[in-house]
Order: sequence, then C-alpha cells, then structure tokens
Amino acid sequence: MLVMPNRHSINKLIIVFVLILVCSPQMLFADTISDVVTISAYVVPTTPVSPASDTTGRGTIINMPTVINFSGRTQIFSKVLLFKDGKYIDSVETDRNNNFYLSLTVYDTNIYNFILYGEDVSGKRTIPFSIDVYTKKATIINISNINLLNLTKIDNVVPANSCSQLIADLNCDNKVNLIDYSIMVYWMNKVNPPKKVDLNHDGKISLIDFSIMMYH
Repeated sequence: MLVMPNRHSINKLIIVFVLILVCSPQMLFADTISDVVTISAYVVPTTPVSPASDTTGRGTIINMPTVINFSGRTQIFSKVLLFKDGKYIDSVETDRNNNFYLSLTVYDTNIYNFILYGEDVSGKRTIPFSIDVYTKKATIINISNINLLNLTKIDNVVPANSCSQLIADLNCDNKVNLIDYSIMVYWMNKVNPPKKVDLNHDGKISLIDFSIMMYH
C-alpha cells in the first residue's frame, strides 16, 4: 500500500534541505563533468579592521567575495566563452598550447549554473561543459582540468523535422523565445524527446540543451 507523505513530513524535509545548504561550507554539483575535472575550494581568512580605525571599538570584518577560477584546455579554438545562469559573462583566448584560464568574482551566497565552451573563428564549437556551484563569501573555488575537446554539430546541422533554419525554434515561428523554452521544459525528464527538441542529440533534455537554446 502506497502511503503519501503528509504536509508536516514535507515541511520537515524542506527544513533539513535548507539547513544543509546553509551549514555546508561548499557544495558543487555537476551536470556534465568528465572524470579528470578537479574541484577544490578553500576559505580565505578575513582580516579584522584595527580597533583604532573603528569607531565602535569592536573591530569590523571585511566582507570578502567569492572567486571562482576555471581552467583547462580545448582544441585549436580561438576562445572559450563563459556563461552564468544562461547569460554571457566573459571570454578568453587560448594560449599556444590550447590552455585557457577564466576568473569570476561574485558577492553573494547562491547556487549558480556555469557553462563553458570553445569556439573558433568559423563558429565551430565544442560540446558545452556545465556545472552548478554553491558560492559562499570569502571562498576561492578552483575548477580545473576542464577538457573542451569534443566538437558538436549543432551549428552546422539543422535539427531533424525542423521547419525553420533557426536552431532551437521549436514551434516554427522563426524566432526563439519563451514558447520554445516551455516546449523544452515539457520534454524534460521524458523518454525519447523529439530530435528537434534534443538539440545536442544525446537522447535526453538536459542543461546542455537549455544552454544551446539560451545562446540562440
């Protein structure tokens, strides 16, 4: 016999989840991380202000931000692009050995989704790397050994059964907007999504598909 949880049990679970988020000094979640990716985080000691310069006489702790460093390598691409919650943040050119390094500073405690991919001058791209990061103030987070080595064909091939030349135009109105987003949300966690919705053709709807749609 299946017993449905009551509202009291659900509230207790929500409280436990919130406590985990608040109490944990660092939480990192990955959507598409290869086994070689290295993640490290450490808290930066805060420096009290000298009592002589503090009118309260109690000293003040300096408010330190969170610094997130991304590094890795890609194929022979001219640059690597970084997105935060679907919004373009920054890009950097790779060095002669195809290595890249990007640094980002945030000033609040939150969970952010970061996406990186390589792109050359002709518009060819790698498959995006996606990671969710829980940021806490006065913390340095290093995400290294990111390998952007696999090419994706999303920019060179029109999705099957598509009635538009625009990538991610799922309702065939010659534009990409919230209607297309809602269609993709509908197919989230469903088996065998249509090929024109599964933008990276991996048989599922994930953050990679949403990031591709965000770009277009």
